[in-house]
Amino acid sequence: MEVYVYSQKIYISKDSYNFFEPVELVIESTQPLDIANQQFLNLKDLDYIGNSQNYSKNQQKNLYFYYFLFKAKKLGTIYIEPFQIAIPKSKNKIHFKGKKIQILDSDNFAKLQNSNQNREIWKLNPNDVILEILFNKNQVYVGEQIQQTVCLFIKDNLIDKIYFEPQSVQNFLQNIKNTQFWEENIDTLPYQNITFEYKNGMRYQKYILNLSYLYAFSPGSIHYEPLPLKIKKKKYWTNEPIENPLEDLIVYSNPLDLNIIQAPIPNLLTGKFYIQYKKLPQSIKLGDKIVYQLTIQGNGNLNTITNYKPKLNKPCEIFEVNHSVKQSLHQNELLYILNLEYYILPNDTGNFILYETKIPYYNTVDHKKDFLIVPKHHFYVENTDIKQVDNQITNEYYHSSQTFSGWNIWGIASLLSISFVFLWFLYKELVK
Repeated sequence: MEVYVYSQKIYISKDSYNFFEPVELVIESTQPLDIANQQFLNLKDLDYIGNSQNYSKNQQKNLYFYYFLFKAKKLGTIYIEPFQIAIPKSKNKIHFKGKKIQILDSDNFAKLQNSNQNREIWKLNPNDVILEILFNKNQVYVGEQIQQTVCLFIKDNLIDKIYFEPQSVQNFLQNIKNTQFWEENIDTLPYQNITFEYKNGMRYQKYILNLSYLYAFSPGSIHYEPLPLKIKKKKYWTNEPIENPLEDLIVYSNPLDLNIIQAPIPNLLTGKFYIQYKKLPQSIKLGDKIVYQLTIQGNGNLNTITNYKPKLNKPCEIFEVNHSVKQSLHQNELLYILNLEYYILPNDTGNFILYETKIPYYNTVDHKKDFLIVPKHHFYVENTDIKQVDNQITNEYYHSSQTFSGWNIWGIASLLSISFVFLWFLYKELVK
């Protein structure tokens, strides 16, 4: 049996079973689950037989499949009660809504299979499956951020009868790429980001197939023709995958137009931006450094800021120690965060001026030229105390040496006097 994964879910693989075959319960998850001692192992009117599991990697995402087999205790209708399984390290749970299945003897099961062969194939209505490409704006400036969302809507009562493969989605996304844009793609897969939405009074399950952010290189008009996405649907109106083959169908996206215009002041950073900077000291010692830090944040591509360097009125050694750009999603916008850090080492003492910084950009909110400004800063570089310390040490040593030399002179004089007296007495004794 082929498995088409599009969400985290629990389901019974068929609507009806032969009494002599096991009833299969399947759990699909994008994370490993702790399935020991779960309540579904003690289902009413079903005896637990055993389980197995499988793992695969699809579009760089892990997929986990858990299969549980049960033996029916009786013929007829069996109702499997709702239950849920917790997802580790998450508040989310996978829910099973409950389901009725039919357990048939061999004769009635064979009759059911024969009747299935004569069933009429059901067809999709035009609004059963909707494929949409959406831009958050229909007219933008060159370099302005455009949010592109690709969504698939499946009518709520058809979610167990219609499937799509990740590879088909990737093929479709490749077809809508346009060389006129710089694209920042947010990794989104068909079995994630699932919500419900109403369209024309009908409830749909909404799958966000892709979310990306575009920046146009040049002005012009762009037209998107409807593009095909291959999906699969069950041939008959039933939830039995073994007895109900899948057939390929094509759905088409909506046509779309986008108008790109040149900003009134071209070749500027385009979007809305903010700047923060670290407070600098008023004075430092010669030989110390000034740590100059800036953070610029906005919805435009800050990778274009490459040649910035602080300027001063006197010679200094300037070293760039950090130039990094990060990205963050916030309220449906892709924000760039540029961190700049420099070490400034003055070569002399005196008054220094760190000149005002003005980074121009075109403000797409106020529709005018704007500036990111870091104000002028004054600081004083003092001479170090090394020479004063050396003089103080030298003077102390000098005075100490003087004092020590004075005591030596008196000591030598006393010793000579004592020696002279001793020699005089010695001479007198020798004369006697």
